[in-house]
Amino acid sequence: MTESEIDEMVAAFEKASHRSNDGSEYWFARDLQGLLRYGSWSSFRKVLAHAAEDCRKSDQPIENHFEGIVSEVATSATKRSVPDIRLSRYACHLVAKNSDIRKKGVAFAQGYFIVQVGAPHGTDVTHNVLSAEEDDRRILIRNLVKKHNRQLVNAAKGAGVINRDDLALFESNGYSGLYGNRTVAEIRQIRGLPQNANLLDRMGSAELAANFFRVTQTEEKLRREDLNGKRKAYQAHYEVGRQVREAMLKISGIPPEKLPLASPIRSAAKRKARKTDGTTDQTEDESPQEIDLKADLWKYALLVMATRDDGFITTTELIAELPKYIAIPDEHGDVLRSRRDSKFSQIVRNLKSHRKSHTNFIFCGYAENIPGGFLITERGREFVQSYFLEYE
Repeated sequence: MTESEIDEMVAAFEKASHRSNDGSEYWFARDLQGLLRYGSWSSFRKVLAHAAEDCRKSDQPIENHFEGIVSEVATSATKRSVPDIRLSRYACHLVAKNSDIRKKGVAFAQGYFIVQVGAPHGTDVTHNVLSAEEDDRRILIRNLVKKHNRQLVNAAKGAGVINRDDLALFESNGYSGLYGNRTVAEIRQIRGLPQNANLLDRMGSAELAANFFRVTQTEEKLRREDLNGKRKAYQAHYEVGRQVREAMLKISGIPPEKLPLASPIRSAAKRKARKTDGTTDQTEDESPQEIDLKADLWKYALLVMATRDDGFITTTELIAELPKYIAIPDEHGDVLRSRRDSKFSQIVRNLKSHRKSHTNFIFCGYAENIPGGFLITERGREFVQSYFLEYE
């Protein structure tokens, strides 16, 4: 989206707004339907219903934000009366949050209506007030980002961004443009995140929406302009990120790095699963991930190796590091009587001793068997990048 397109969208949303006698802003649902690119009133009514339910759950009087009215719309011959809803800015904020993020106007609206959102008595209402709905939005947008990141990688490869180092620089340029010329490591640092943290998995829905916009618009630019050469691809990703940042500053005055940090995305998924099962919600922490040790241990072993500059780790170090990433069941932590070892450490050592198995990650070329330890290969790094990191 160019700066002129951003200006046009700001002008369109402001043109559609109205002011009541007390100075408060409001929009008509029929107008908002067009701005959010919904083709039919029947489909948009479902969005309005979800937004009204969110309003009720946030302990806000629905009638203060969703007022049923009748509007006059022009037809080819005359005018006719149609049902409509007068929406407060807070109501529009909820409508945008419940809308289809894949529609071009929605990502913009989610940033636009986050400005000056407040409860009737002046109490701030943040975009994270509805935790269950926020979880749903985060999971939805995160999955969309995952899908379109893969498409972006393919578009970047078509432009000449081929190997792992090229892709890392390409990714870094996009984040740099969006986050004020900061590297990924610097973004993690100012957000107070570990250096191996996945940025996307700690973003709230508004920040994810900004990154979704960055990803989809960069992909579109690379394909539309048929850019050739990795330097041009780097610059394109940077420019799109910068323009998304400028749009956020113009609309809300809030850069992405100032948006609230969210709990790990797996916490949102667990809360959603508990809600579906009807079980009681509990406080989430950032405990290590529970995995199938037999099926998935090798993936996390590669992740640990990838955090090392030289990609090498000793077997002893790997045994010590893995519990920081994965949960070890009690039965695997018991000390074996026959040796000063544990069932878990034996499973880690099996990664090496079973290297001739056709399913072993060494046999498959993801790691090399090095005396005393393991060394991640280029193929292993590519796997980690696709499975764990920002292009996940």
